[in-house]
Amino acid sequence: MYAADSAAAAATAHERRGERGPALEWTAKAMALARECGMTRPPTLSELPRPVLTSREEEVARLASRGLSNHAIAEELVVSVRTVETYLSHVHAKLGIASRAELAAFLEGPGAHSSGGYRPSPGGATWLLPA
Repeated sequence: MYAADSAAAAATAHERRGERGPALEWTAKAMALARECGMTRPPTLSELPRPVLTSREEEVARLASRGLSNHAIAEELVVSVRTVETYLSHVHAKLGIASRAELAAFLEGPGAHSSGGYRPSPGGATWLLPA
């Protein structure tokens, strides 16, 4: 739990300096560490904006969490397998997860929105992580 808090503190420090990339990286690390401790989200992250997925990242994440292969996802979305792999790597990095099993657990996990863990952002172009 201390590691999750430390990662969250690093995310907060980067965010305050306007360093969005490192802030997102440390936020993802903090969330992954928190999940390992059975927490949904470290309390110290409450002042940071939640990582967001683009609508396409969210679509690929949902298909992957349902057990579809990269090839099947690519066929359904009419994109290349490499594009699917890229979207999944972005999703994994943003959420601080490493596998489809973790992705499925995250989308269905505690604190998930009734639509399965994400809710549309006010602008509608991205999806917010659950609170």
